[in-house]
Amino acid sequence: MRTPSDLPRRRFLGSGGRRGRNVALTLMVLALVGIVVARALARLVTDGWWFEALHHSDVLSTISRARLELGLVGGVAAAAVLHLCLLLVDRTPPLERPYGTDDQLVTRYQVLVAEHGLALRLGVSAAFGLVAGLPLAGRWQEWLLFRHAVMFHQSDGVYGHDISFYVFRLPFLMFALEWVFSVLLVITLLTTVTHYLSGSVRLAGPRRSSPGVRLHVSVLLIALALVRAAAYWLHRYELVTSTRGYVRGLGATDEHHVRPALALLALVAITTAVLLVVGLRLRSWRLPIVAASLWAVVALVAGTVYPAVVQRVRSHDEPALRERPAIQRNLVATRTAFGLDGVSASTESLQGTSASVDADELASLADVRLLSSAVAARTMSLPSSNGQPAPAAGSRPDVGLYQVDGEARQVFVGVPAIDPGDRVSWDDRHRHAVTAAKPLLVEASVVTADGASVTVPDAGALAVRAGPIYVGEDAGSFAVVSKVGTPPAPDALTAVPLSSFARRAAFALRFADLELLQRVDTSDRILYVRSVADRVRTLAPFLRWDSEPYAVVASGRLVWVVDGYTTADGYPSAERADVSGVAQGSGLQREFNYVRNSVKAIVDAHDGNVTLYAVDTSDPVLEAWRGAFPSLFEDWSQLLPAVKAQLHYPADLMRVQAAMWGRYRTDDARSSDAALFTTLTGRWTTAPTRVVGTGLSATATPPSTTATSPSTRATTPPSTSTAAVRARQVVTPIDVVWNGQLVTVTPMVSAEKPTAQENLAALVTGSVDVDGRPVLRVMRADTPTPSPGTARALLEAAARTYTQTLDGDADLGELQPVPVAGDIVWVLPFYEAAGTRLSGVAALADGQVKVSRTVEGAVQALFKVDPGFITRQPGGTPETSSVPSGKTADELLAQAEELSRQATARLKDGQPTEAINLLRQAYERAAEAARRRSTEGSTGGSTTTTTTVPPTTTTTAPTVNA
Repeated sequence: MRTPSDLPRRRFLGSGGRRGRNVALTLMVLALVGIVVARALARLVTDGWWFEALHHSDVLSTISRARLELGLVGGVAAAAVLHLCLLLVDRTPPLERPYGTDDQLVTRYQVLVAEHGLALRLGVSAAFGLVAGLPLAGRWQEWLLFRHAVMFHQSDGVYGHDISFYVFRLPFLMFALEWVFSVLLVITLLTTVTHYLSGSVRLAGPRRSSPGVRLHVSVLLIALALVRAAAYWLHRYELVTSTRGYVRGLGATDEHHVRPALALLALVAITTAVLLVVGLRLRSWRLPIVAASLWAVVALVAGTVYPAVVQRVRSHDEPALRERPAIQRNLVATRTAFGLDGVSASTESLQGTSASVDADELASLADVRLLSSAVAARTMSLPSSNGQPAPAAGSRPDVGLYQVDGEARQVFVGVPAIDPGDRVSWDDRHRHAVTAAKPLLVEASVVTADGASVTVPDAGALAVRAGPIYVGEDAGSFAVVSKVGTPPAPDALTAVPLSSFARRAAFALRFADLELLQRVDTSDRILYVRSVADRVRTLAPFLRWDSEPYAVVASGRLVWVVDGYTTADGYPSAERADVSGVAQGSGLQREFNYVRNSVKAIVDAHDGNVTLYAVDTSDPVLEAWRGAFPSLFEDWSQLLPAVKAQLHYPADLMRVQAAMWGRYRTDDARSSDAALFTTLTGRWTTAPTRVVGTGLSATATPPSTTATSPSTRATTPPSTSTAAVRARQVVTPIDVVWNGQLVTVTPMVSAEKPTAQENLAALVTGSVDVDGRPVLRVMRADTPTPSPGTARALLEAAARTYTQTLDGDADLGELQPVPVAGDIVWVLPFYEAAGTRLSGVAALADGQVKVSRTVEGAVQALFKVDPGFITRQPGGTPETSSVPSGKTADELLAQAEELSRQATARLKDGQPTEAINLLRQAYERAAEAARRRSTEGSTGGSTTTTTTVPPTTTTTAPTVNA
């Protein structure tokens, strides 16, 4: 039996255990909070080092100063006003003696204030200031534009103000007024509650408030009324971007009903403020309450219900009659805001091919891209003939025009992968996460005699001598490099020295990687934010960036080019952009109604340096940002000519402009006729240019066609196979070479018949001029010209028939339009299934379809003229082929089966990369076996067979989304 003396000790231990658990829990919470705070501070510090490494510390300091100015000034002001109000509450005498009320909550509050009044006021005010200042700090972009506003020198067409007022000043002014109103409203509520808790206000009794309470609350309510009146008045200017009418802008309902209602609401708010002053003199709340009630009724009826009813009643009226002024303003403003106002001067017409075509007019077909980006990527991934694996391309290869053997040719530039992937060791992932391999270069418009790709030697304009690649599209999180290493790091590398334990600890916290404390020394450096997209977004977060960076070889270096956009959503009367076709991840995936491609970012892949070049100095938005960040942008003249020559038309801008041009085109009556604008007459929409998931199978059931003479015209598309019907249509701009210049093309079709888009309406083309600015042109199809959907269906059917003669399957390439003698020739290359060799080329012109192993063969069959160019070079399988020579078709098939079995075994062993390489080699051997069997069974051995495949049945062209 336990002694009684043990009982207190047991109680003491229990109490101590509870205290210990509480202390441990508190320490754990504090530790977690400390880690979160430490990581946030580490990120802030390392961000500063990153900007310093790029020699742009001023960018981070400007952004931080703008955040601090807004957050600190706004937070301190809100805290000061609340503290003053709480102080006035404490000095307002209560209705009863202290602690004389029966309300326990009031009594406890009065006791707390009596003991800790100053600390309570300061704590509440500081917390409120912090909460109020955070939203302001997040509006640093609007604040910088407000401070550095630049005139547009264009009027809004409604109020007579310069457009800069709506783009730069109005957004921040409206937010500031809403913020002030919200802060004053919260302060008024807190003040009223505090008056009640202090005993100067009670809910029942003959005297319900002290005289000081009435004065205090009335002053706050007067301030609220005046702020709201100013907001109503400014809101009148926001009507120039209203969405209530048929188009964006000041419509009939806004002009005749909403704008007067806002003026009336401003007058009612001012009247309420005046009546509050009168109520103070009369010592009565009756007049202010009546005014506030009237204000609420007017706001509900005149500001919301009445405009909605009017708009609904008039929705059945003819918008061209009711909204004519708004439509005219919208037409002009939208074309200007999206850079479409100068397109009409560059509009051309397609009149149809003339009866005779000479070889000079066919020269543009020599630049047809025979390889697709997918085939180029597969080519770059093949092992070399000596058994060494090629460095896999880290992203989709980019095409450019380079001088090869004294001629300008299309070349695919593939950047070797630098993503560490599934590497196991820390050193492999971070210390060796670079590549010394040079860019992979493949001809895009020339193949060998057997259809294999041609590699371009690393020489001349395509020579790269700068060393390892550290920055790419799919780079890892960070890389640790040594001053002297293998490969040696460049001196200009934008890496941060790990010269102290404090620096290593900061990066260990940022990346949650303790190995940075153990595996590095003071001579190492760290390179982070290595993705091209993340790098430009971090350096200039106020710009919107294109979703498709592309690689360029220039002056012995590999650089990335990223198009930067300035946008705004307050351009008066301009419609918002149609971004339905913009790629995911693009900076243009947001609401805006003004855009300019004003910046080109050049990211050096070898040292990570980022340079922003100001292209369009006439853009007021860019000039405002240059005023905020004067040292960030370089002049366009400083960009290397070798890089200027490789610039592409911005892909996302093309998608937006083509979609907007289809509705706001200026080359017909729609440019001035509001009645015509409200219909589908003359409206265009973008057309699908490729189909994802289709292949040409020799075993697939071909469409019902009948072989006819070459003169038969293919005027209607054939019925497509089940696989083609299930395929997903994609609208993508096409990069082609016209007249020695790289051009981006988007086909357009009529929006009046979205289910029967058989004819092309126009080609919207984009190029880059010598000053770096994008130039948009339009080529109208004034004669019946097949649309991309029609052309693809015809060419696919012809290619399928041709593939059957080869006894094999094939993959489709990229459909390309080429202007020849006033008409469009559609060209579609196709390849071995999952292979890298060109099987043939199908071409469509003047209603005829021809198929051949070469472009020149198809062109000669179409126009009966020797084109005078050759796209197949002498030679056999290139270095990158894995198919052995001297084997029969049966032996190749046996090797393919063995490689497939090995691939299955590798996959079971958890080696997917080796399995994929083996399967690729198996496909190569199987395709080569099919080709050799076809060659052995054919008569004459000709490799330039021409096939004409016109359909005999009329079908509907593929559907195009309007």
